[in-house]
Amino acid sequence: MCEASTWLGMVLVNLGDHQQAMAPLEESLALARQAQDGNEIAFALWILGNAVKARGDYSQAITLMEESLALFKELKLYGGVAFVLIDLGKAALGQGNYQKMTSCYKEILSIYWNMGRERYIADGIELLASVFVIDQQPQRAARLLGAAEALRQSSGADLFPYQAADYERSLQALHPQLDDVALKTCWAEGKAMNAKQAVEYALEEVHE
Repeated sequence: MCEASTWLGMVLVNLGDHQQAMAPLEESLALARQAQDGNEIAFALWILGNAVKARGDYSQAITLMEESLALFKELKLYGGVAFVLIDLGKAALGQGNYQKMTSCYKEILSIYWNMGRERYIADGIELLASVFVIDQQPQRAARLLGAAEALRQSSGADLFPYQAADYERSLQALHPQLDDVALKTCWAEGKAMNAKQAVEYALEEVHE
């Protein structure tokens, strides 16, 4: 019952009906807590956090998602960990907390690197590229987007539909920061990196 309510809440969130999503999500969380089902508690907390985030309450969203994250980590469900970290990063962005957003996305990239799958490594690199666009590091962002493109080509993987809008926003924000020549040069430099080089470059503690 709690899982069905969570899925209903997720559908409503995805449809943009955040207010209607609250009741089934709160119900599913209560039922999951009553059943002491850690997986379902974590799942319900994550989706409820997304509903709250969509309403602009970033502080409460972060509280809910951090509890979800801790449970997923305790259960060693790293797929759930990565999904929560993505949305936790977005909630941090809503607060203007770029340091927390960066930390979330670096943790995702580290998880994906340990998984060893190029398509997911590309996902993590693109997330960090979006941070560097916001942080006015356009050359670093362009190199990372080039590196991610190369990884996608080698793995035969396209963007998932839910990623496409975020990717396009990053590109649109990047273009005013770099002229065409610089953008093409940096993009080519990124495409020339192998996966290990790209990940190390993404995780460096430097500001270009």
